[in-house]
Order: sequence, then C-alpha cells, then structure tokens
Amino acid sequence: MPVDERLLARFIAKIGVEAYVATALKAGLSVDEMVAAEELKLIRRFVRRGDRPEKWPLSRRRIYDEDAIFSEGVQPYQVFHEDSLLVTDESEIYAVICIFGEEFVINLGGPSVDGYRRWLSANHNRSPLY
Repeated sequence: MPVDERLLARFIAKIGVEAYVATALKAGLSVDEMVAAEELKLIRRFVRRGDRPEKWPLSRRRIYDEDAIFSEGVQPYQVFHEDSLLVTDESEIYAVICIFGEEFVINLGGPSVDGYRRWLSANHNRSPLY
C-alpha cells in the first residue's frame, strides 16, 4: 500500500516537535519560551493544520533490519523506536527518529533536508543515533 508522504511528514514532524519539547524541558526552558520560539512556528503549523507549506521533505533510509536483535550486554533485545536531535554547524535542528530500523529525519526549522545530507556526507553516512 502506497504511503501518503505528506501525512508521513506530519507524523514524523509531530514526533520531532515532541522530542524537541522533551529536550528543552530537561534543559530548563519554560513552556512559554517554547511556544514563543520562532524557529518552531512553521513546523507547528504544518503539524497542526498541514496546509502550509504543502510539502515538508524528510530523509528516509533503513539503518538496520526491522527484526534485528542486538546483543550488547547480558540480555539480547530488539529496538522498536529511538530518537535524537541533531544540531548542525549551520544551527539547523533536525529530529532523527528511527522506527523498527527505518530512520526518518526532518528539519524542525524549515522544509529542507539539504543540511542533513551535507552532515551525512561529512560523517560517512553514519546515523546521528550512533
């Protein structure tokens, strides 16, 4: 079944905004400061309404098999999901979300993943999660 790329981008953006908020709260930012944050206004509108911009690109790639079993430590385990934020040298903030081995990356500041592609190239295509 084909994936609706716009809905997928909105879903990943929602997870990304939540990851940003969780990180900001841990760093001591207030809810009022986050609501007023200019860098999140565009993506918050995209998540809520989905009307503008029409498209919000994301990077999508498989970084490990969905059934992969990891054996670091004593007990083998499976990773269902994980996330992180990546801040590039250009001060872009990317949410990096991995669900069953598929990595999704979205720019929280604007509809472009060019900075992430440059980051990947400079870091030998290594996922920011590792």
